Amino acid sequence: MLNNEERIAYQQTMILKAMREAADHKAEVERLRGYLARVKAEGLNSLAVARDYIEANRTDGINCPCCDQFAKEYKRKLGAEVVRFVIWLDRYCAEGKSLHVNDWSDVSSNRRGGGDYAKSAHWGLARLMPNADTGKRTSGLWQPTQLGRDFARGLRAIPKYVHLYNNQATRFSGPLVYASQSVGEGFDYAELMRRGDEC
Repeated sequence: MLNNEERIAYQQTMILKAMREAADHKAEVERLRGYLARVKAEGLNSLAVARDYIEANRTDGINCPCCDQFAKEYKRKLGAEVVRFVIWLDRYCAEGKSLHVNDWSDVSSNRRGGGDYAKSAHWGLARLMPNADTGKRTSGLWQPTQLGRDFARGLRAIPKYVHLYNNQATRFSGPLVYASQSVGEGFDYAELMRRGDEC
């Protein structure tokens, strides 16, 4: 682990390197000069400087100047598993009730998928219910939101991508898509909506 002086020197070197690489981008250079001045004036003891630096660079990924942890904003696509999970919740979850994820079988393979269904929460399509059992990581109980129900029924479109930082949605991008456009190849949305016992 670097001491504070080594961190400051390293940070200054990285900022100067980035300034050289961004020579064609005047605004970026000015922003980096501001960070360099703050680092020189306040040192890395200022969490505000470190937070601002990470915030400005998290899209491409950056090592935290305080703890050296890699910080990055990830772009996730609305996947077929998320859509099928939300459709299942809409069909089988009574208003105000919740369903356990172990009761869901992925319609393509009769088994639950790799966990992408949990990303439904980032779009606001479903919510994981609170966990009362301290011996378990989560409750496993899910409930569709009104947006999730409307999306599953083809009444609302949502952005195709969610951007995640520290497992929190920071923004959305891409075209608006309906469930019927996102259910995946090999699946007929209309047929999926008609079926009862295979969801």
